[in-house]
Amino acid sequence: MNATTPRIIAAILAIGLSLSAAGCGQGEVVGEKSLRKARIAWNQSKIRGYDLEWITTGPQTSPSGDHYAVAVREGEVTSIERVSADGKRVPIRPAKPQFYGMDGLFLTMEEELAQLETDAPFNAPKGTDVVLRFTTDPKLGYLKSYRRDILTQPRGLAIDVVRFVPR
Repeated sequence: MNATTPRIIAAILAIGLSLSAAGCGQGEVVGEKSLRKARIAWNQSKIRGYDLEWITTGPQTSPSGDHYAVAVREGEVTSIERVSADGKRVPIRPAKPQFYGMDGLFLTMEEELAQLETDAPFNAPKGTDVVLRFTTDPKLGYLKSYRRDILTQPRGLAIDVVRFVPR
């Protein structure tokens, strides 16, 4: 065993642990081609009205995650509610409500993909291993889950759609 072998083994193990701990073994890798294909599938479903609930967990969320209920009509976000752990709903009015609907979730993935090209993606050194994966509904094309895992950070970002009802 030469001097670099332990570093190579450690790097391989760290990547494997990162992927398995985050559940990143599932879904498609986020890339320009896979995102374009997913967007096309979503647009072809022509669903312009729906009720959506999603939960996000990550460094800037509460420990149990942030849960949102969103109504979209004619392609526009018409209401957003924060859902508490006990099920209580409180209307919120964020500066950019469009980010809370399905198109906004896809836009979030596109922006996160673009982060990989920056000098410090997600505030990590250039070259840090970052894994972006997503799943979509095979019939309707909506986003079901998204994961961002960074080897150097203990808590990644997760978005899970827990309810999607076309209207």
